[in-house]
Amino acid sequence: MKATVCRPTELGPAEVGLWREFQVGLGLDNPFLAPEFALTVGEHDRRARVGVVEDGHHIIGFLPFEIGAFRTARTLGEGYSNVQAFVADPRAEWTLPQVVHACGLDLFAFSHLVAAPRPVGSSSAVRDTASLIIDLSGGFDRYAAATRARQPKFIKAIERKRRRLERENPDLRFEFARHDPGAVRQLLAWKSAHYRRTGRRDLLARPEVRDVVEALSETSSPGLRGCVSTLRVGDRLLAVDVSLGSSGVYAGWLSSFDIGAASDSPGAVRTWYVIEAATHAGVRYIDMGPGDEAYKQKLSTGSVRRVEGWVGRPALGTWMHRASHGPVDVGRRFILAHPGLRRLSHDALNGVGRIRERVG
Repeated sequence: MKATVCRPTELGPAEVGLWREFQVGLGLDNPFLAPEFALTVGEHDRRARVGVVEDGHHIIGFLPFEIGAFRTARTLGEGYSNVQAFVADPRAEWTLPQVVHACGLDLFAFSHLVAAPRPVGSSSAVRDTASLIIDLSGGFDRYAAATRARQPKFIKAIERKRRRLERENPDLRFEFARHDPGAVRQLLAWKSAHYRRTGRRDLLARPEVRDVVEALSETSSPGLRGCVSTLRVGDRLLAVDVSLGSSGVYAGWLSSFDIGAASDSPGAVRTWYVIEAATHAGVRYIDMGPGDEAYKQKLSTGSVRRVEGWVGRPALGTWMHRASHGPVDVGRRFILAHPGLRRLSHDALNGVGRIRERVG
């Protein structure tokens, strides 16, 4: 097994076509796994790479990643890509360590990788995780009835607020899966303010990430299309959702709302509108992305398996990664496993946000 590592923009039409063929063959129709995602990130992020992996004289797969120091790498779009994978020929035999080493890497770290053959050896650490989904294959009415029976208070509250918004605002308008650059810019501003207000790291402060979001929101291809959904009262924008779609999958991504209208819960109302509109647009399921927030648990109908961790071999980069990330990862998993500690952590982050606002 060998690999040629290049920038995504250096892939030719034949390689891109083969990537799409493998993606379809594996049933990986999530738009984050489409070649268009890697190509767009590659246009804006100088660290973007793709390992074109061969076995013999035939290409068997594509591994997108971000190159780091000391022959280390992490998944492409880490922090804002909802799912990652080695997109391979369904007939090929491979293990992740083989692929990583063929790409000339000593370590490859990932957070939401499509479950694949488990790596073996001491220089590996892989754990199961999951992504919550909403199955819409039975239609919206069936989904709504089942969710209402399972979460009656939650769904009734959303529907009550939706009816009140519609009653009090005759000019309330919802638009689904459009291209709306102005709404995307407003979303980015709201989202950055939210990160700052809640004491969290603002990934959108990186210009290349903002550029990727704006570019993907305007992309239109069979494997990936930008979906900008908005809720407005007249000319006032109340809530925005920027997600990615494919032929049958709606991959939830970024969303926010005007905190000045928080009492009307425009974000929750917009989410209910999105689910209904996605069903009518032929979406089979919504991938809600990483995270197990309460609203996702209440709206979801199930989950798909992912894995997180790293694979590598004894080397300087691997040792440095384990030394710097190991204690943090252990602490994060411990906090997430204990609701009381999660609440304390949430409160602490909000406290940091309040200090930021006072400092300016």
